[in-house]
Formats: sequence, structure tokens, C-alpha cells
Amino acid sequence: MEILSITRQSRSPEESFRLAESLGLRIHSPCRIALSGDLGAGKTHFVQGLASGLGVAEGSYVTSPSYALIHSYDARLPLHHADLYRLSHSDEVFDIGLYELMASEAVTVVEWAERMEGMEIFDLEIHIEIHGESERTIRAQASGLHFQDLLRSWQQDSHPV
Repeated sequence: MEILSITRQSRSPEESFRLAESLGLRIHSPCRIALSGDLGAGKTHFVQGLASGLGVAEGSYVTSPSYALIHSYDARLPLHHADLYRLSHSDEVFDIGLYELMASEAVTVVEWAERMEGMEIFDLEIHIEIHGESERTIRAQASGLHFQDLLRSWQQDSHPV
């Protein structure tokens, strides 16, 4: 199956937030997102923008689930945010119930998804690269037609939210 890859540039944390928010506004069906990048790349900040676009209530503060492993939020589509950084073995993904959440009618974002087996289960893969103190390159790819269309729409948005 053909894979579509796009690249978005961000010059600031605020712009990264707006880009993610713009993506969240476009998601209207369950979606599984693998999110990767070095420590400090802004993965959780990206999820905060995505959550805003999905309609997570303003009073709900989206935080890194590094210690809880998974946080869930009510929105237009429920949002599950997992962080696998602390897992020592890929089998632990079963223990925390992540696969069940990924099968639900929700948007599931997994930071450090490369720590689990079966990357092909993700609809979108997003990688954030650090360039200097605040600039980021956001690379996204999708293989299914629906999510490729979503990325094309996102790429055409030159003035996010």
C-alpha cells in the first residue's frame, strides 16, 4: 500500500500547538497515532494542541502520562494519550490495556510507540524533529486513503487555527 508523507515546519511552540490543533479539527473518526521524537521535542505539547482541536474542555489540562502511562479525556471523539517511555518490555503494552483502547471509537495517541510491536496498526505516524531552541520539523505519514486525505487537507492549511 502506498504511503503518503508530508512535512510541516514550526517556528515556535505556539505554532506547533496550532498545527496540532488544526490536525485535531480534521479528525472525525477513530484514529491511532504513533508520536515520536527526542526528549524535549514537544510531543506532549503537540498532543495538547490535538486535544484542543478535538474539543477537549478548556478546563482539562492535558499532561504527559509518563508515570500513569495512559490519560483519557472526553471530547468530540474521546482522546487516549499513552506514553510508553517507562516500559521496559513490549509485553507490558498488553498489561496496561493499550490495545483495547486502540480498538475503541476514540483517538489514541501513543508517545514512544516504537517500544511496542506492530507499528502497522497506526493510522498516522508523526515524528517531531528539534531544530534549535524552538523550531521543529513535523513529519507525518499515512497509508490508508482516508488518513492520506486527512494529511493532504492538513498540509494545505497554511494558516492553522
